[in-house]
Amino acid sequence: PMSNDPSGPFFCCCLFVFFVSFVFYLRVRFLMFFRVFLSLSFLFNVAQCQMTPAPPTPAPALPSGGGVACATCTVSVSLLRSLSQLDPNGPKSTLDHVCEKFPTKFFIFCEAALAPVAGAILDGILADHTPDRICADLRLCHNYPECSLWPVEQAHDDVAPFVSANGQLVGSQLWDYLKHLFESLAMHEPLLDLDQDGYSKSHTLRGANWRGKDCDDTNSHRYPGATAADGDASVDSNCNGIYGSPPDSSSTYEELWCDGTDQLGFVVLGDSASAHFEIPPDMLNATAIYTLGKKVFAGLESLLEDEMDWPMRSAYTGFAQSSPSAPVHSVYELMRERNLCIHRDFQNMGVNGARSGACNSTIVNHFSRKPTDHPALVVVSLIGNDVCNGHHSLSHMTSVDAFRNATLGTLAQLDAKLAPGSHVLLIGLADGEVLWNAMANRTHPIGVPTSSVYAFLNCLKINPCWVWLNHDADVRAAGTAHARKLSAVYQDIIE
Repeated sequence: PMSNDPSGPFFCCCLFVFFVSFVFYLRVRFLMFFRVFLSLSFLFNVAQCQMTPAPPTPAPALPSGGGVACATCTVSVSLLRSLSQLDPNGPKSTLDHVCEKFPTKFFIFCEAALAPVAGAILDGILADHTPDRICADLRLCHNYPECSLWPVEQAHDDVAPFVSANGQLVGSQLWDYLKHLFESLAMHEPLLDLDQDGYSKSHTLRGANWRGKDCDDTNSHRYPGATAADGDASVDSNCNGIYGSPPDSSSTYEELWCDGTDQLGFVVLGDSASAHFEIPPDMLNATAIYTLGKKVFAGLESLLEDEMDWPMRSAYTGFAQSSPSAPVHSVYELMRERNLCIHRDFQNMGVNGARSGACNSTIVNHFSRKPTDHPALVVVSLIGNDVCNGHHSLSHMTSVDAFRNATLGTLAQLDAKLAPGSHVLLIGLADGEVLWNAMANRTHPIGVPTSSVYAFLNCLKINPCWVWLNHDADVRAAGTAHARKLSAVYQDIIE
């Protein structure tokens, strides 16, 4: 049954204990469950559990407008409202059955998130309130109507920010703890890697979708890119599928076919563009959800386990089968077509939000390459986050000096890890103004102009690219000018 009371400390505590126990019981899948719980936790008042965990470094409080909690609520209620308009049985039927559209393993999370707030959402939809107003009534959005995704209602009641007994915003305490815990586990290495050689037989969780598939996860000397042991006369040490010897030759197949071909593995160190970040539009489109049902969310588990990225379809390391709607013709594929000896010898170290400092301090440390492996072509492709980041100020763009120092640090680490004969290609920053110019006047799948989505995220101070996803042309131009200065650093280093 639906309830108008979003509180429930006992239920919340029990759910959290069950969740943690379940996660550690199925620890092979723990990253996926953390992501699901984090994305849903805002929709019910987990902070009322009155738990006070103490992470080593306290995370910052939620933005004053409600931040991600507000955005998550507003998008979710927008979809629910649109679905109810398509449902001939009305809003109550929509709320009663919406969780059935998710895969079975996500049903419990959907039900747990929706149950405490379903009554309030139903009342808001029946009263013809906007999703912004409904989320303000739920005390998840605190700057209504200033921060609104949809056109503001002509008349509205003032809504005061709701805080817990200790003065923390709803959900912030537990959210910050879980976020800190999750980030401490995200080392950009395969989770399922029994021999700890940096490669995995599992596809998601930084496995074979991101790096060549391991052919023996019990032997740390057998992995993509390794040099052949004894010519691979009896075992495939580099996982390219070539081993053994022809009966009429003293040489192995690896020696006959691969020696002297100057084979190069392929590695990209980059950001979300390199990783091919994408939220499928159908997941944000009520018509698609209503008509296609579970098909829309069929791949949700894999998508979460791959951090909302599609490296197997990326321009750098894509290898998935092409289709008219998702063509794949990557750099790795082109290199492999020219030399099949490099089969599986690729790594995509794209990280959402990565910038030059992170590449120098984290990313380059976690890609698997040894000086004794085959040489590699390494592409450093950090095309925007040193300008375009979550800070809503031009002052947080990476300075030229900091960018140069980080780049030199990355190159020094690569020099120590790569085999002789390797090459590094530096890709300059993009002209990010194309994002606004191409997208602002289009309709977002949620049903509003994309420019309204950008403005809403800016108001909540959670826009991941405030500089370029900004209606202010002067701000966008300043970002592009700084990007050109940073790109010029590469030329200075090369010369």
